[in-house]
Parts: sequence; structure tokens; C-alpha cells
Amino acid sequence: MNELKERNLDSLYKSNLKIAENLLNESGKIDLFYFYERFELETQVIDEFIARDKQSLTGERVLKQGEYLLCFFMAGILNIAHELLTFKDVLNVTFNFNLVGEVIKRFNMEGILGYMKKNDYKYSPVISIYYNMYLSYIHADKDDYYIELKNLIERNFQLFNHDEKVNLLIILENICLTRVVMKIFIRIY
Repeated sequence: MNELKERNLDSLYKSNLKIAENLLNESGKIDLFYFYERFELETQVIDEFIARDKQSLTGERVLKQGEYLLCFFMAGILNIAHELLTFKDVLNVTFNFNLVGEVIKRFNMEGILGYMKKNDYKYSPVISIYYNMYLSYIHADKDDYYIELKNLIERNFQLFNHDEKVNLLIILENICLTRVVMKIFIRIY
């Protein structure tokens, strides 16, 4: 699409933009890159408006662009933090500098999720799933986070694409196994 825009092939650019928008809308199935793809699409639309001197039409698109970028960031960083914890626990890898962990500690996830839920934000359940995935691993000794994660996944399973569904089920299984091993370990010692 960038190439079409550079070559001023406006009608082809617009038709490809519409096709891309329809593909994302029709699939509607979420994975980690869904939000990034939505962000990129909004960026294309905004660029098109600006190139056509229609800045007044960009307000809502810029807001959506920011929302998609934030969702990509939150889902991505929570997923990465979960993976880093797995590396630490399973492979005994230590990190001298962990900016991801530090950002997670300082980020007011509860406040942001509360705002999303209060305003009935469409993607609130998705971000809640990734957050509870992280909390379930951090607090494997507590039932609440695991139960909440399991319930969220059950209620919102249809939102995700096939690969992400498989990933979520594997994560649930791994957290469950970690919890079982911890309980056995505690009983033995």
C-alpha cells in the first residue's frame, strides 16, 4: 500500500485499503499481532487523509490508532513478561537488566483495566486475559488469578484465532501443572 501511495495510484490504493480493512473486520479473530495490524491500518487511513488535506477527518482515527497501539503494547509486554518468567523458572535463566519486568511493576494495569471495563471497551476481556495469565504465573499459589483466567478464556474463547486459542490452552495447562507441582512440593517439605 505504501508503494501504491508513493506512485500516486490512488484508486488502486483505496481499493487495497478497503480490502485490508474488510479482511481485518471479517476475520475479527485476535492474536497478538491483531492490534498491530489494526494500528497499521489506521496509520494508512490517517496518512491518506493528510495527503488529501482532510486533517479534520483524522481525529477519531488518531484515537483508534492510539488505542490499538496501547492494546498491542499491553498484550505484547504481558506475554513477554510471562515468557521471561518461564525462562527464569524452567531454564534457570537470570537477567541482570530486565526493563520489561520493571515496566510491568510500574505500570498501573489494574487502573487501566478498570477504566476499560467501566467504559465497556471492546477489547477489555482480551487484555484482562493476558494480565491474568501473567498474574496466574506470578501468584501460582493463589487460586483467584487462575480461576479468573480460566473463566475469562472460557467466556471469550471465540474472540481468538486458532493459533492463539491453542496458545491460551497450553498456557492454562502449564499454569495448572505449575500449581500442582507447587502443591506437591509444599506437602513434601
